[in-house]
Amino acid sequence: MAPDDYAPEDITRVARAQHHARVRAKARGQKADDAVMQAVSQQLLERLPLLLIEPKQLLDLGCRQGEQFEALNMLYPNCEMTGVSLEKLGLEGDEKPKPKNWLNRITSFGQKKPTHIISADPHSLPFDNERFDLVVSNLCLPFCQNPRQVFSEVARVLKPGGAFLFSSLGPDTLLEYRQRWAQLDSYPHISGLIDMHDLGDAMLNAGLADPVLDRDSLQLNYSSVAALEAELQVFGLVNMACGRRKGLITPRQARQIHDNTSKFSVGLELVHGHAWKAEFSPKRHSSNEEYKIPVSELQGSWKR
Repeated sequence: MAPDDYAPEDITRVARAQHHARVRAKARGQKADDAVMQAVSQQLLERLPLLLIEPKQLLDLGCRQGEQFEALNMLYPNCEMTGVSLEKLGLEGDEKPKPKNWLNRITSFGQKKPTHIISADPHSLPFDNERFDLVVSNLCLPFCQNPRQVFSEVARVLKPGGAFLFSSLGPDTLLEYRQRWAQLDSYPHISGLIDMHDLGDAMLNAGLADPVLDRDSLQLNYSSVAALEAELQVFGLVNMACGRRKGLITPRQARQIHDNTSKFSVGLELVHGHAWKAEFSPKRHSSNEEYKIPVSELQGSWKR
């Protein structure tokens, strides 16, 4: 899964671009509606009890500002939680910024164990081998240039028998928006959308065992294309694809994208997956292997 034109750039540059986009949106008075992120997070959280584990050390990979910690603490009150955030990555101006613990010992949720958030690159996690019993990740992978390397790092920091649970975005995400741009050019206008079969293969290659993936969809309605783009800016979801258009579009092209003032609907293809830290099983690795499994059938396969 080598980087291509549709892969995002280096994650430090992505994080910096996201930060500047959020700053610009805030200056324009735009406010974030976190409903979509909360909905996807809720789907991930609902899957956690099916893992049937009681972690003592948990890593939330791509935790933003720790929005999931309260719910995670309710599930695992005796678990020490660590979060890796991308929000401050690269803002120090260093080419390879050192991890910085910028939120330590959150007490508002009443944890029995301390909670930490650090700024770090998911491709190179600053943790010892076999530290965590559970790694969760909500919509972090679409911003990572090399998901296989992220999976390898997850496998490294997981204890034997530990679990990894994540959500990501599939290739049908914002398809309607991309089709509108396709009338003008062939450049990518969104990045990091990987088919769940490719994710399953990458997990196996990284040494994660028994991957199970399923997909879901979420339909979003906006008053216009411009309203969709404004929300993407608020969340810092800027186009950082390696092969993106580098120049500005003309006013005529902008009107072609935005002239339609009617309501605009787009879909998100959600990909949910889990795997375990165990020895690699070659017999499960096949190019013809099907990873599409209804969530209703997952509970039995998650029991270990």
